[in-house]
Amino acid sequence: MTKRILTAVLIAVMLLSFAACDPGAPSVTTEKITAAQTEKETEKQTEGATEEMTEAITEEVIIDEDPIYYEKNGRDPLDPQTVDYSSPDWNKTIINANERADGVQGKFTDAKRKKFLVSNQTSSLMYDLTTAGKKQIEGLYNKNGKAYFSDTMDTSFVLPDGTKYSAAYSDESARMNSHRIGYYYYDFRFCGQGFMNPDTLKVDENVADYYDIIRKSGSWSGHDVEEIRKRNGVLSFRVTSTEDPYLGSHVNFSTEEFDAVQITIKTETTASGTLYIAAGSQSYFNSEQHTSFRFDAGDWCTVVVPLSVVPDYTGSVTAFRIDCGDQPGELIEVKEIKAIKRGEASVPFALEHIFHTYSDKMHEVVRVVAVADYDKGGRLENSVVIPADTVRKFVLKNAQGETSELDGFDFSTAEY
Repeated sequence: MTKRILTAVLIAVMLLSFAACDPGAPSVTTEKITAAQTEKETEKQTEGATEEMTEAITEEVIIDEDPIYYEKNGRDPLDPQTVDYSSPDWNKTIINANERADGVQGKFTDAKRKKFLVSNQTSSLMYDLTTAGKKQIEGLYNKNGKAYFSDTMDTSFVLPDGTKYSAAYSDESARMNSHRIGYYYYDFRFCGQGFMNPDTLKVDENVADYYDIIRKSGSWSGHDVEEIRKRNGVLSFRVTSTEDPYLGSHVNFSTEEFDAVQITIKTETTASGTLYIAAGSQSYFNSEQHTSFRFDAGDWCTVVVPLSVVPDYTGSVTAFRIDCGDQPGELIEVKEIKAIKRGEASVPFALEHIFHTYSDKMHEVVRVVAVADYDKGGRLENSVVIPADTVRKFVLKNAQGETSELDGFDFSTAEY
């Protein structure tokens, strides 16, 4: 019976094939039937192929129950299937890690961000960001707060002739950046300090050769100030707004003859100011030609402010401006602004003082970056000054071994 059915089906298929090839059949009808059949057959083939592919992929995943990239190394001590969490070594690791976690802290000590404190579980370090002549380590302390040393670790650049430029006297305050932080480690980077010659910042009350800016200037005008007066050699004004208070005037002195300003100022609360000038290619005040200075508020204070650090300090200075005042109603008085000669005040380098801090230790790194072309030579020094009466003993080690004597010690092979 089955054979008869198969034979009938084959004959029917053959007859349909001959009918499709019959030249007497209408061509339009033949095309429609052929297109419809082809579309249906294509859909069936596509569905069949998709089903076959899906079945094949599913079958492969099911069959490959343990692919090679899931294989585990039985010798791996951290394999969760084989590791022994009860071992003494593993327990010590966990306990030690928990004890060290969150052991590093860093914070500004005041709202004006004048100082920054770095601390871990064994010690702490205070960095002075703003105090003139002391922009360095204020102190390194043990965990009980007792100082190992203070006001030291200054970085200096020394010329071949011995002239020293110190980062502690930088005309710019330091700033703190931290690039990497975590449970067990922080990096604290104190950046932005330049190198100044301290000798050029010394006040000379008997300076003979100078240009008197107050006496030789014309009229003064300002912004966010009032009650501008110049009486008995004293220039004064009162602050009306802290947005941008300043006072300026036209002047005329040579940059070759004078490269600094000695200023005597008195304020009520303000402890810093900025001097703007117009020199070289600039004909009026601009965003590039300025320098900042700090002083003690409340009484007359005299400071020397180098102008040679200002960009394009060439030709003549034709305008001078002082920006000062951080309280509305504050009275600012200036009784001396003298342009003086001090010599080269700085070298074109910037300091980055880095402390890699862990829960139980700190590593110091000193980096210096050139900010302009320089070819005069020199060397970099980083000094630590410790009071002798606080040191019971020191130990040095080089290729010859350990010693407590400095005489004859070969520092070229020093280990510590």
